Amino acid sequence: MLTPMKNDGDYGRSVNVTLERMAASLLVTTWMILAYVRFGFPLAVRTFIFYLLPLAFIWIPDLMSKLDWRSNQDPTPSLFIPPNWLRLAGWLLILAVPAAWITFFRHSCPPE
Repeated sequence: MLTPMKNDGDYGRSVNVTLERMAASLLVTTWMILAYVRFGFPLAVRTFIFYLLPLAFIWIPDLMSKLDWRSNQDPTPSLFIPPNWLRLAGWLLILAVPAAWITFFRHSCPPE
């Protein structure tokens, strides 16, 4: 017979929802909605796929910093990347890419 899971420390969340994580998720959702409204479903899906890595940098920076990013052919030891640097890189991608896109798009199109 199945017994319900207990609500004790063994089953606690490994990643807590914080204001920073919610803000990043809401901002990425906003970019996806704008991409969908302006350019349609295919670009909204590309936007989602592009922002998976920056969101992972913000949501699980400790896990992402432990990944070994080098190839098997490279004999040099892997460098440790501090989780705070990954979070900063995630925020830079989430904020800078749309800002650059809006700036270049605005200046590349003739006024209507």
